Amino acid sequence: MKKSNFFLLIFFFFISIKSANASTDKYVQAQYIMGTIYKIEIYSDNKSKANQAFNQTFSEIRKCDLILSNYRTDSELTKVLDEAYSHPVKISDYFFEVTERSLYFSKITDEMFDITIEPLVNLWGFKNKDFHQPSDLQVQTIKNDIGYKNIILDKKNKTIFLKSSKIKLDFGGIGKGFAVGKAANILKKCGIKSGVIDAVSSQYYIGSPPKQKFWKVGIKNPRNPNKIIKYLYLKDMSLSTSGDYEQFFIKKGHRYSHTINPKTGYPIKEENISSTIIYSDATDSDALSSSVRLLDEQKTKNILKFFPNIQIIKIKNIDGKLGIIIYK
Repeated sequence: MKKSNFFLLIFFFFISIKSANASTDKYVQAQYIMGTIYKIEIYSDNKSKANQAFNQTFSEIRKCDLILSNYRTDSELTKVLDEAYSHPVKISDYFFEVTERSLYFSKITDEMFDITIEPLVNLWGFKNKDFHQPSDLQVQTIKNDIGYKNIILDKKNKTIFLKSSKIKLDFGGIGKGFAVGKAANILKKCGIKSGVIDAVSSQYYIGSPPKQKFWKVGIKNPRNPNKIIKYLYLKDMSLSTSGDYEQFFIKKGHRYSHTINPKTGYPIKEENISSTIIYSDATDSDALSSSVRLLDEQKTKNILKFFPNIQIIKIKNIDGKLGIIIYK
């Protein structure tokens, strides 16, 4: 569940350590988990309460890592991949929840979201940074061995079965958002009413900064990081971004991004630079941020029917210039 070469596109502006309310301080901690840095900023009038919130929240993120990581030999995912193609395997509530949600997104995004796509990602060299362009035959061969319909979930018995040993699961397109959402729930249970969980490509904004109505968030120009192309004002919202500046390689003048179309087996077209999703649920915003980049205008509009109050922001290359398209 690791993303490399990710250029920070989103940042927020409320950065003072001491808030306007002298009795409330900002506390910051960061840890490297799930292949990225989770930075948590919270406002609290009690240092002990803040430290307790940090401990519980980072513990929750590490729990998600132990369940969903495809880099750890001791993860639940590794066990599932070792056994689930031969018989149904009992899985945890978290594993079932994120898998069930993943299958839902496969259905509503015209199969553009697919947690079985890892063999194609490996074929193009994106996982290990051994970037190269495979042959058409290699792409078609691997493409025939993937697909979300090869995953069988049994809700009653909480089991998973994979129809083939060739099926590999990768929660990289939803796992960070899932962990961010769980972390936000923990902070709220700890009584935190103002804070940010920042996992680089996925974030959650709790409440608002002291004496402010919203968090002011800037979207940077992906081709010129010194410029802001849009400001957002968020409260109790998640934000996830997927872009072609995360992992890519250039060959013969063409830019190949790590976001691969499961139906064709080839990376996304060059004009689709990035997608940003603003929504109340961090799991949903993470899953949609990559999949909607692969959807055309009409199919993107169709997504709005499933999620009230969602906002989708696409940045595209239109005749050599950056264009912003907002769906809401």
